[in-house]
Amino acid sequence: MFNPKLLMLVLICVAAYCVMRQVCVLYRKIMTRHYAAIKLAAALRSYGLVRIPTVLEAYGVGDVPTAVHEIEKFVHLLEQDETVVLKEFDSVFSSVLNKKLATAEGRALVSQMAADAGKSSDTPTKATA
Repeated sequence: MFNPKLLMLVLICVAAYCVMRQVCVLYRKIMTRHYAAIKLAAALRSYGLVRIPTVLEAYGVGDVPTAVHEIEKFVHLLEQDETVVLKEFDSVFSSVLNKKLATAEGRALVSQMAADAGKSSDTPTKATA
């Protein structure tokens, strides 16, 4: 015998399973982005950046209002004084330089770049000649 109520119940269960499976897939994708944001924030922070990692960490833990607030705060700082960015990049430059100088390969690279910079500043350019 054919029972329409049983068929309806089975169809509802199958539909609910399919919807929940899609929700779980989407949730996994979102969490993967959040974990990636946290990893990127840690990497950027290790190089001396401060403001961008703060935004990424807020996003990474799901605190989007704080991330938006940090972005607005950074824009406000930039509108007042652009040296904020230069100071942060000075910190990054020092951090990267220290990491390069910690290895023989990095020291060789820095020495070569310094030598190249010295050569280019010693020779007159077309504009100054």
